[in-house]
Amino acid sequence: MSGGIHVQQNRFLENADASEAEDGTLYPIFLALNTKADVQKGPLLVGRAMKIPLGDLDFFKLNSDHVGIYRTLYAPDRLNKLAQAMKKGLLSVEDRIGLIADASALASSGYQKTTALFDLLENMGDEIETLVWNQIVSCLNTVQDAWKFEKKDVRESLKHFTRRLVVPRATLLGWGFEKGEDSLLTRQMASLFESAAFAGDATFIKAAVEMFDSFIAGHESAIHPNLRRAVYAIALKHGGKKEYKDLLAMYLEARKQDEKDNALRGMGHTLDPDCAKELLDMMLKKKINKESISLPIHGLSHGWSEILWAWMKENWLAISTKIGNGLAVGAFVTPLSSFLGTIGHIKDAQAFFAKQDTSYFDQKLA
Repeated sequence: MSGGIHVQQNRFLENADASEAEDGTLYPIFLALNTKADVQKGPLLVGRAMKIPLGDLDFFKLNSDHVGIYRTLYAPDRLNKLAQAMKKGLLSVEDRIGLIADASALASSGYQKTTALFDLLENMGDEIETLVWNQIVSCLNTVQDAWKFEKKDVRESLKHFTRRLVVPRATLLGWGFEKGEDSLLTRQMASLFESAAFAGDATFIKAAVEMFDSFIAGHESAIHPNLRRAVYAIALKHGGKKEYKDLLAMYLEARKQDEKDNALRGMGHTLDPDCAKELLDMMLKKKINKESISLPIHGLSHGWSEILWAWMKENWLAISTKIGNGLAVGAFVTPLSSFLGTIGHIKDAQAFFAKQDTSYFDQKLA
């Protein structure tokens, strides 16, 4: 629109299947328009659409500080302008987090191209704030999970993109934690270390494997507590039966529950078929309690999603009996079903659960 912007509201659902009736409900929305001049709490959108006069179109952002409960869909060229505005310091931490979250949600639901999301992220390599990096890493992980059934060259390209974005900052921070270091910064260091290693960066993989070997040899200080989950997973992903047995022994011998949980999560990242089968068998036995049965699923779903899904269907009665009715079943099913990424998987899941009592976790299943 010349001399202003056009704003329109529509019902947003993540699966992009809002009905005409759902989209017919209109809400009063404070647009919280941020411009170079100031932040206007208004204008107030009360109907389907409105035009907002604006003299300077070089910079504007709706939902300033991301206080409104709605997603904002920008045209790709406007999203690129906002990315440049970030570099100039025109957007707050809340705005930067919200912009990534919106772009990610809109891309995953099909309202926006994933390339637009990547263009936004590519401009964020100089970011320093931990909460923003958490959102960036979460977004990249979501895309990786969604694309796990794509061709190898597509998956490798995504890893390359992740390395290009994450590794410079991860290298700058390193993994040498200091006493009394800011807790948010240590969280950022751990998150970026894990992201860089999982994206295939050789330096970070080597560091994780060396930490693990030293830790297993008896040097308890070899792995900082903030890195244990990541190091265990990376060691299993790039190891074999020995590393699996090392973590199994750790799980069985650990006295603290968080140590047992970290070991169990790590075991799920094994790429050895015999170890994966052993772990699945263990999940139905007393060695793993019902509260912990879902912990290895995230790791297993990356290497063995088809086998894991078949195992769940075959052992559903035993699984639901062990866990019991209630939210715990939803906590088990949700991460498992979220890693099934094809139309065939969806139809298979719908057919399977149509025969089960899902009344106590149907919202999570949806």
